[in-house]
Amino acid sequence: MIIGHETLAHYISRQINRPTIIKIHRDLLFDPKNTVEEVEVLHDNWKKALDNVFSDYHPIFIGYAGNDNSLMDFLIENSEKFLKDEWSFPYWLMYKTDKIEGKVLEFLEQTNGYLIRHNGFDEVLYMLGAAFDYKLPSKETFLSDAEKRFQMLSSSIDEFTEKSAAGKDSESDERNDEDDSVEIDQAVYQITNQAELQRMYREAVMLNNTGKYEEALKEIEKAIELEPDNVEYHDSYEMLKSKLNS
Repeated sequence: MIIGHETLAHYISRQINRPTIIKIHRDLLFDPKNTVEEVEVLHDNWKKALDNVFSDYHPIFIGYAGNDNSLMDFLIENSEKFLKDEWSFPYWLMYKTDKIEGKVLEFLEQTNGYLIRHNGFDEVLYMLGAAFDYKLPSKETFLSDAEKRFQMLSSSIDEFTEKSAAGKDSESDERNDEDDSVEIDQAVYQITNQAELQRMYREAVMLNNTGKYEEALKEIEKAIELEPDNVEYHDSYEMLKSKLNS
């Protein structure tokens, strides 16, 4: 689940039953916050959502230097909640001999949080995987999906070109060709679908960034028709609707 804007923060509950990405500075399509002034204060909706998250889950900070005042000030202001076990204990990972200072140091001192030195992001993930008994898949297993996609692409193109070249020799052949053409169209649709979706989404982003919300909404609607189960497209649709209604 992707939460790309503060108005969607209420979808974050204390019992998270699937991986959730929270973009506190908004998704690319939702006028992302990226200036110093914009990231100075954390929105109240995110504060409520993070209160739910930290009540049940330990925050583990990886690859974060603490240069974002909006989040760091929120953490420091709530240091007592960590100390009183209202929020779960924090862990801060820092690369090798990097110096700990500023608001990160202040936060850890006020919460008695753990500072953990590490040798790189890949090693951290490997060690986490080992703790959960994750087994590295074999090369064959890892590449199986890519192999299947390639075979689908190759077979579909071969079939399409063969049928196109064969033509129609009789009424019976015409009926058979009609049936075959449906299968071919479906196969070609599967291949081209993802590229078309990516084009639509990029177009929607560009239209949104230039204030053409109605046109951006139309592109998102087309994307939803092609992939109705894509949560990110639905989130984008709701945000664009709210912009048009505001």
